[in-house]
Amino acid sequence: MIKHHPNFEEIDVQNYTRMILKGLQCIHAKGYVHCDLKPSNVLVFPSKDGCPCRLKITDFGLSKEPGETVGEQYKFHATPRYMSPESLVIGQIGVALDIWSLGCIVVEMVTKKTMWGDHKDDYLGELMCQLVAGNDDVLLPESLSEEGKDFLNKCFEIDPRKRWTASMLLNHPFIAS
Repeated sequence: MIKHHPNFEEIDVQNYTRMILKGLQCIHAKGYVHCDLKPSNVLVFPSKDGCPCRLKITDFGLSKEPGETVGEQYKFHATPRYMSPESLVIGQIGVALDIWSLGCIVVEMVTKKTMWGDHKDDYLGELMCQLVAGNDDVLLPESLSEEGKDFLNKCFEIDPRKRWTASMLLNHPFIAS
Protein backbone atom coordinates (compact mmCIF):
# COMPACT_ATOMS: atom_id res chain seq x y z
CA MET A 1 0.00 0.00 0.00
CA ILE A 2 2.87 2.39 0.79
CA LYS A 3 4.42 1.85 -2.64
CA HIS A 4 1.18 2.19 -4.58
CA HIS A 5 -0.62 4.96 -2.66
CA PRO A 6 0.22 8.36 -4.19
CA ASN A 7 0.42 10.23 -0.87
CA PHE A 8 -0.97 9.58 2.56
CA GLU A 9 -2.73 12.42 4.29
CA GLU A 10 -1.64 12.79 7.89
CA ILE A 11 -5.05 11.54 9.04
CA ASP A 12 -4.43 8.30 7.09
CA VAL A 13 -1.02 7.90 8.72
CA GLN A 14 -2.66 8.41 12.12
CA ASN A 15 -5.41 5.86 11.41
CA TYR A 16 -3.08 3.20 10.05
CA THR A 17 -0.59 3.76 12.86
CA ARG A 18 -3.40 3.40 15.41
CA MET A 19 -4.35 0.02 13.89
CA ILE A 20 -0.77 -1.23 14.06
CA LEU A 21 -0.43 0.05 17.64
CA LYS A 22 -3.56 -1.83 18.70
CA GLY A 23 -2.07 -4.99 17.24
CA LEU A 24 1.24 -4.38 19.01
CA GLN A 25 -0.55 -3.68 22.27
CA CYS A 26 -2.23 -7.09 22.02
CA ILE A 27 0.98 -8.91 21.02
CA HIS A 28 2.94 -7.29 23.86
CA ALA A 29 0.16 -7.97 26.40
CA LYS A 30 0.43 -11.67 25.54
CA GLY A 31 4.14 -11.54 26.33
CA TYR A 32 5.67 -11.48 22.85
CA VAL A 33 7.82 -9.17 20.73
CA HIS A 34 7.23 -9.39 16.98
CA CYS A 35 10.91 -8.69 16.16
CA ASP A 36 10.36 -8.16 12.42
CA LEU A 37 7.71 -5.47 12.10
CA LYS A 38 7.94 -3.90 8.65
CA PRO A 39 5.47 -2.88 5.93
CA SER A 40 5.55 -6.27 4.21
CA ASN A 41 4.49 -7.92 7.48
CA VAL A 42 1.40 -5.76 7.75
CA LEU A 43 -1.47 -7.01 5.61
CA VAL A 44 -4.17 -4.73 4.21
CA PHE A 45 -7.78 -5.92 4.17
CA PRO A 46 -10.85 -4.17 2.73
CA SER A 47 -13.22 -2.84 5.35
CA LYS A 48 -17.01 -2.68 5.40
CA ASP A 49 -17.40 0.01 8.06
CA GLY A 50 -16.53 3.10 6.00
CA CYS A 51 -12.78 2.97 6.61
CA PRO A 52 -10.94 2.24 3.37
CA CYS A 53 -9.08 -0.73 4.86
CA ARG A 54 -7.95 -2.59 7.96
CA LEU A 55 -4.36 -3.51 8.79
CA LYS A 56 -3.26 -6.72 10.48
CA ILE A 57 0.21 -7.68 11.68
CA THR A 58 1.46 -11.00 10.27
CA ASP A 59 4.53 -13.25 10.10
CA PHE A 60 5.41 -14.14 13.67
CA GLY A 61 8.26 -16.43 12.62
CA LEU A 62 10.89 -14.35 14.44
CA SER A 63 8.76 -13.38 17.44
CA LYS A 64 10.34 -13.80 20.86
CA GLU A 65 9.50 -13.36 24.49
CA PRO A 66 10.98 -10.17 25.99
CA GLY A 67 14.42 -10.85 27.40
CA GLU A 68 14.66 -14.20 25.62
CA THR A 69 18.22 -15.24 25.05
CA VAL A 70 19.06 -15.51 21.39
CA GLY A 71 22.16 -16.65 19.60
CA GLU A 72 24.63 -14.21 18.09
CA GLN A 73 23.26 -14.97 14.64
CA TYR A 74 19.81 -13.57 15.56
CA LYS A 75 20.95 -9.98 15.39
CA PHE A 76 20.79 -9.96 11.60
CA HIS A 77 17.92 -12.35 10.90
CA ALA A 78 15.28 -9.63 11.03
CA THR A 79 15.24 -6.77 8.54
CA PRO A 80 18.04 -4.41 9.66
CA ARG A 81 16.50 -1.20 8.35
CA TYR A 82 13.53 -1.66 10.74
CA MET A 83 15.50 -2.87 13.76
CA SER A 84 16.18 -0.76 16.83
CA PRO A 85 19.76 0.16 17.77
CA GLU A 86 19.76 -2.09 20.84
CA SER A 87 18.58 -5.09 18.84
CA LEU A 88 20.89 -4.55 15.89
CA VAL A 89 24.01 -3.62 17.86
CA ILE A 90 23.76 -5.84 20.96
CA GLY A 91 20.90 -8.24 20.19
CA GLN A 92 18.65 -6.98 23.00
CA ILE A 93 15.04 -8.19 22.68
CA GLY A 94 12.20 -6.19 24.20
CA VAL A 95 8.91 -4.58 23.25
CA ALA A 96 10.79 -1.34 22.56
CA LEU A 97 12.22 -3.03 19.46
CA ASP A 98 8.74 -3.18 17.89
CA ILE A 99 8.08 0.46 18.75
CA TRP A 100 11.24 1.54 16.93
CA SER A 101 10.11 -0.52 13.92
CA LEU A 102 6.70 1.16 14.04
CA GLY A 103 8.42 4.55 13.89
CA CYS A 104 10.30 3.39 10.79
CA ILE A 105 6.99 2.40 9.18
CA VAL A 106 5.47 5.81 9.99
CA VAL A 107 8.45 7.56 8.39
CA GLU A 108 7.99 5.39 5.31
CA MET A 109 4.27 6.19 5.11
CA VAL A 110 5.03 9.91 5.25
CA THR A 111 8.09 10.06 2.98
CA LYS A 112 7.70 6.99 0.72
CA LYS A 113 11.30 6.14 1.63
CA THR A 114 12.79 3.89 4.25
CA MET A 115 14.13 5.77 7.23
CA TRP A 116 17.72 5.05 6.28
CA GLY A 117 17.31 6.00 2.63
CA ASP A 118 19.36 4.08 0.11
CA HIS A 119 22.01 2.85 2.55
CA LYS A 120 22.86 -0.82 2.17
CA ASP A 121 21.84 -3.05 5.06
CA ASP A 122 25.48 -3.80 5.88
CA TYR A 123 26.05 -0.06 6.49
CA LEU A 124 23.09 0.17 8.89
CA GLY A 125 25.08 -1.34 11.75
CA GLU A 126 27.50 1.57 11.51
CA LEU A 127 24.61 4.06 11.51
CA MET A 128 23.08 2.37 14.53
CA CYS A 129 26.40 2.44 16.41
CA GLN A 130 26.53 6.19 15.78
CA LEU A 131 22.99 6.53 17.15
CA VAL A 132 23.79 4.50 20.26
CA ALA A 133 26.92 6.57 20.83
CA GLY A 134 24.82 9.73 20.54
CA ASN A 135 26.67 10.96 17.45
CA ASP A 136 23.63 11.31 15.24
CA ASP A 137 19.95 12.10 15.43
CA VAL A 138 17.09 10.39 13.66
CA LEU A 139 15.88 12.63 10.88
CA LEU A 140 12.15 13.29 11.15
CA PRO A 141 10.01 14.08 8.10
CA GLU A 142 9.70 17.85 7.76
CA SER A 143 6.17 17.58 6.37
CA LEU A 144 4.87 15.94 9.56
CA SER A 145 3.00 18.02 12.15
CA GLU A 146 4.69 18.85 15.47
CA GLU A 147 2.50 16.21 17.16
CA GLY A 148 3.64 13.68 14.57
CA LYS A 149 7.30 14.57 15.13
CA ASP A 150 6.82 14.26 18.89
CA PHE A 151 5.19 10.86 18.36
CA LEU A 152 8.21 9.72 16.33
CA ASN A 153 10.59 11.06 18.99
CA LYS A 154 8.82 8.76 21.48
CA CYS A 155 9.31 5.82 19.06
CA PHE A 156 12.96 6.67 18.39
CA GLU A 157 14.09 7.25 21.97
CA ILE A 158 17.60 5.76 22.01
CA ASP A 159 17.26 4.34 25.53
CA PRO A 160 14.78 1.44 25.12
CA ARG A 161 13.73 1.81 28.78
CA LYS A 162 12.50 5.33 28.01
CA ARG A 163 10.89 4.48 24.67
CA TRP A 164 7.11 4.67 24.91
CA THR A 165 5.02 1.50 24.88
CA ALA A 166 2.18 0.74 22.46
CA SER A 167 -0.35 1.56 25.21
CA MET A 168 1.32 4.90 25.90
CA LEU A 169 1.49 5.75 22.19
CA LEU A 170 -2.22 5.00 21.74
CA ASN A 171 -2.83 7.92 24.12
CA HIS A 172 -0.40 10.26 22.35
CA PRO A 173 -2.17 13.32 20.85
CA PHE A 174 -1.00 12.33 17.35
CA ILE A 175 -2.98 9.08 17.61
CA ALA A 176 -5.70 9.92 20.13
CA SER A 177 -7.01 12.98 18.23
